[in-house]
Amino acid sequence: MSPARRFRAWPMAPSTARRHKKPAAPSAPVATATHMQAPLAQIKLSRGRRVLRGLLFASLLAAAPALSTAADAPAPNPVSDPAAINARFEGALSALGQGDARAAIVQLTQILARDPDLVRVRLELARALFLAGDLRQSKQQFLRALSARDLPAPVRATVLGFIRQIDDQRGYSSAFRLALTQPEGAGRNYKTDTLYFDPFGTGTALPFTLTRPDSPGIALEVEGDLRQLWSLGSFGDTARLSAYLRGHLRLLEARGDDYDEGRLDFAPGVQLSWPLSTLALEVRTSALSAAADLTQTRAGLGVTYQSRNTRGLSWSGDLAVSHLASRIDDRASGTLTEATATLQQSFRGNGYLAASLRGETLQAHAGSASYTRTALRLTRALDVRGGLSLRASAFAETTRQQDASPGFQRRRIDHDLGVEMTVQKNDLILFNRFTPFVTLGKTRHDSSIAAFSYAEYRLQLGVESLF
Repeated sequence: MSPARRFRAWPMAPSTARRHKKPAAPSAPVATATHMQAPLAQIKLSRGRRVLRGLLFASLLAAAPALSTAADAPAPNPVSDPAAINARFEGALSALGQGDARAAIVQLTQILARDPDLVRVRLELARALFLAGDLRQSKQQFLRALSARDLPAPVRATVLGFIRQIDDQRGYSSAFRLALTQPEGAGRNYKTDTLYFDPFGTGTALPFTLTRPDSPGIALEVEGDLRQLWSLGSFGDTARLSAYLRGHLRLLEARGDDYDEGRLDFAPGVQLSWPLSTLALEVRTSALSAAADLTQTRAGLGVTYQSRNTRGLSWSGDLAVSHLASRIDDRASGTLTEATATLQQSFRGNGYLAASLRGETLQAHAGSASYTRTALRLTRALDVRGGLSLRASAFAETTRQQDASPGFQRRRIDHDLGVEMTVQKNDLILFNRFTPFVTLGKTRHDSSIAAFSYAEYRLQLGVESLF
């Protein structure tokens, strides 16, 4: 059986739409089709959320052929038998119709674990993730699906309309991450422990042997993101204005206090969105701590622009200017400017390739505390059989100190090269919310001051919230 025929063998459950009490009128871009198999479905969100309308998944997704590369097995089995997969798919649709998005997510991820190229299933997974409150994962799955080669134009229009609904979705959303990792310095092998230093300013550097402390081998890392959005109205036929409040928290807890770290970001802002793009302006504040002491605060403005097309290509830019106040040495205080540009292209409906270029400069009171940093990161992500998501990254970074530090004869110039691989098990859901992952990484850090050069290895085991 061909992939297209196998896809068409999955009828949408006609009873799904009948479980909703009221008919809905479309508010997202929707195109009609002569091959409709089910009426318009209305999704009602809990806790006072407005009714999302215009989701013609039941009719439009039936037109999209699945992109499956697997050959059908000669004997029916749970992996390749269309009837078995169809039964599980209809069970997921039934769960969605009854308002149980989490149960639907479990079943849909199990199907994709067998065949990650089934675009129709991925689209329903994106819808279920949205209803479960995971807007970030939902948008990511929709963007991946847009890159499917044979996705009909009406379906693309509906998906883009749904992404627009995600960008404008009022209410509260969150994401959490918990991991066992290594504190800074735990996996480092330094090139040398000899440091040449001129303590008296005589022009002659003397060799000193550094005694490096033994860092704990393991630490607990906790990260969380929160966001609340309120609609302020519309402008014309396409533009919508919203206000939002977002926060980010990262904590690293190791044995003792010396290697503990913390960061808290808080940003109120406004965003203006159009069908294919979003512009946001926000006030950004941050507080950083180390060894249980507040070390740095930041306050400034940031602007972000995001856009996308109908073929799974998205791009974004971010610019922030803030005042950095050091609580350790006032000479390290100054103006921090950060800029990031990202380009991401989805492929075949089940992965993406991304490139990110980042620049950062600090103009501090002291030239020795001022620096310029540039970084490039390439990322390839792919969903494969077995319910695994693979994400490989390679990065290069250069940091240039403006002036040499007192006691050193040259300014410090550092170069970093690194690779990282993350494997996530999507169809294994722990505690009814989290999926496990493991990350392996290696970084080579070369400095113009040999005592600061090292090779670093990193291992991280953790769980990430799915909804």
